[in-house]
Amino acid sequence: MGRIYLSANNVNRLLFAFLILCFGAQLHAQVLPRSGTHFTFAIPEGSDNLIDPNFPSSLSVVTLNIVSRFDGQGIVTSPSGYCQEFSFAANKVTTVTLAYNLILLHDLGKSNKGILVRTSQPANITLHDFLDNAGEATQIFPDEALDTAYRISSWGIYNDPGEDNHSQFVVTATHDTTDVIIIPSVNSLGNHQAGVPINIRLNRGECYIVKADINGLPSDVSLTNSAVNATKPVSVMIGLSCAYNPLGHESCNELLDEILPKRVVGTTFYVAPLRDNGSVCTAVFTSAKPDFLVLASGGFSFPSTNGMAYVDLSRPQVFTTTEETQCFILTRGSDFEDEGDPSIVSVLPPEQYIDTMLWFTPDFTGKIQYVPSPFQDFVSVIYPKASQSQILLDNKPLVSFGTPKDISGTPMTGIVAPIGTGIHLLTSPVPVFAVVSGFADADGYSFLPGSIGDKIKIDTGVAMLSISSTKASTCRNFDVDISTFVHSPDALSTFSITITYDPQVLSLVSTNLAHVAQGGQWIADTRTPGIILITASCVRPFTDSGSLAILTFTAGSKPIKTTITADLKEFGGEINYKIFTASAQIDIPTVVVRDTLKAILALDPTRTSSANVVRTPVRIISAPAEPINELNLFVTYNHDLLVLDHADLTNSVLGSNVSVTPIPLNSTTDQISIKLSPPFIFAKPGEVAELVFRSYVTDNLSDQIHVSSTLQNLRDCPLDILSDESSSLYIRNDSCGDPTVRAYMQNKAFAITSIIPNPTTNNFRVDFTRHLFTAEPIRIALIDLLGNQIWTTEYQSSFTDESVACEIPSTIHSGDYLLRVSAMGSTETKRVTIQR
Repeated sequence: MGRIYLSANNVNRLLFAFLILCFGAQLHAQVLPRSGTHFTFAIPEGSDNLIDPNFPSSLSVVTLNIVSRFDGQGIVTSPSGYCQEFSFAANKVTTVTLAYNLILLHDLGKSNKGILVRTSQPANITLHDFLDNAGEATQIFPDEALDTAYRISSWGIYNDPGEDNHSQFVVTATHDTTDVIIIPSVNSLGNHQAGVPINIRLNRGECYIVKADINGLPSDVSLTNSAVNATKPVSVMIGLSCAYNPLGHESCNELLDEILPKRVVGTTFYVAPLRDNGSVCTAVFTSAKPDFLVLASGGFSFPSTNGMAYVDLSRPQVFTTTEETQCFILTRGSDFEDEGDPSIVSVLPPEQYIDTMLWFTPDFTGKIQYVPSPFQDFVSVIYPKASQSQILLDNKPLVSFGTPKDISGTPMTGIVAPIGTGIHLLTSPVPVFAVVSGFADADGYSFLPGSIGDKIKIDTGVAMLSISSTKASTCRNFDVDISTFVHSPDALSTFSITITYDPQVLSLVSTNLAHVAQGGQWIADTRTPGIILITASCVRPFTDSGSLAILTFTAGSKPIKTTITADLKEFGGEINYKIFTASAQIDIPTVVVRDTLKAILALDPTRTSSANVVRTPVRIISAPAEPINELNLFVTYNHDLLVLDHADLTNSVLGSNVSVTPIPLNSTTDQISIKLSPPFIFAKPGEVAELVFRSYVTDNLSDQIHVSSTLQNLRDCPLDILSDESSSLYIRNDSCGDPTVRAYMQNKAFAITSIIPNPTTNNFRVDFTRHLFTAEPIRIALIDLLGNQIWTTEYQSSFTDESVACEIPSTIHSGDYLLRVSAMGSTETKRVTIQR
């Protein structure tokens, strides 16, 4: 809100005495705030329906320009589901582009497309609907400036062939359960008759739009003199999709203005053109009284028609009216001006003047004969001539920007100052009036500049934040749980949590948001090592507690204690902006552990024996895909029968042509250690080494050889890779006996040599070698995979090599089965596949 300064300068004191005499009791009226923290409005239909929607680049771009004297944060929401947060810096502009579907292009009646803006510090907001040759702008008054009663003031409307143009106004509620009565002055779309009340109830952010078209309407009145009355303050935005000025002369352009409440009226208005080239503007006066006179400089008077009068002007003038009125400036169309088009803005009575104004002039580019051309921008100022030298625009004397023109018979002067794009500040020792405008070929906009407000002290409180962790072990993952509590009654909308850790000790694996992180737009930024930034915007009001985020880390290879910290800020608030803060930390000790993985090695059953030498290949079947520095084989055998001479690497997958001498551990065990440099990855199966044994006994004996192994890598996080033991029968090769005798010595009654065919459709033949001469039969059984015996037969013969024909009943279905052969307490099993 602007403040009136009583300067020590005697001239200014005399001037204020004059103003009091001129304006009388009106000076005690409350000055409307033009900056605030809560704003409510809706966007009526512009000129978009007059262009081809198949070319999105030609559609309106609707923006909010936010300017403040302080740093702060803000949020734009709509009951329709739209939400966007923003921050702003002192004396800089923040531009928020609104969603195109928020425009009430085809809407009638009640809608949820109203727009709510909330800021943490007093700000000024200007709405711009930029569209080539058809744009417009308006100031957005804070909710504190709104009221419950409005009289609609608008302008005439015409239709070009094939167009569907509308005069309209939209009412938006600032509070829930707002009852609104709308009385349209003319017939409006949706079958609403002139003079018949429309009764509606709106919740906060909901809106109701009334539209009238050209059919059957007086073109010079349209919806003017319609009435809006509400039980709680509302915003009223007027608009024309295609306005002509002068009436009847083609100059189609959008008009847009958030109008003043009905209580803001006057009988004296100082009005100046909006540009410096001698162009003509129209001063429009409307009143609840249908008959009144407008008295202009030079003794001219202009009568009203149906509560509306208008006067053209090309220089600053003062007007007085015989009834309380509201006043607007309307620029003329491109048929009359080289550059420009209709634009409308409210004119304030002197008791609404303020001493400090802040605004942003946008950088728009229009087109002149289809060639891009920047807008020409101006600020038109009315001020007391006695204070002229002390009035500054951007810290420079205002008079240095243009030529002042005195208003005859008054102490007031008007000046139109060309300005550039960007932030502007107008200061004065006394209250003044200003309008900001811009013009291009067949285009124009205008709005009232904003004011400044005192900095608001932000309420702060303590939030809840905690950190817990699972056990941290070297080279292993562990989880960190960040938990908090969301304060619903405060309507918090923004969260910011900064988590720090030592990236030299911990490696971040993942960041997963948990159940508290619901609604809104959540982002986890982990791009900076050692810092996790979790932010949320547009969070809907809710209450929840518990886990907000689960962080997974990998601890390093050393037992180091480290600390994880978190700092939380929660922003928002419905009535007063609030910040809740919290901090938490946790010390995490790292426990040393070793990883143990599995490898599979086996002794090759095709080992060979000759004379007193036994060769047993050791094969690797599978191993983890890790670079291995060392392979250790632990061999257990009967030292009374064998001596482990060496491990031959000639055919090894390691690619070596050397042998390794075993290291005796005890009377039954030897170790073979194979160093691998560079480290080797066992990517495929193969022979690792051939164990070479020497036999020094002469008796025919048998025994077992056992081999187990470990694989070792030397990385920071070591792995122990173990294998099950692999066993093989040792058979000494001697010069006496035959295979049958040696088989008997092994206590092996028989051996299956083949099953033909396999797979089979029904019948197959089992070939086996019989080692013992005995009358006990051989039993053959078919077992399913559940262990059930489903078929059996017996065979008895004294021959060493035999074949048994097996006829499988047709009742046995296709599938895999086990063929089990048993005799003399020995059993051997093979897999059989039946395919019917």
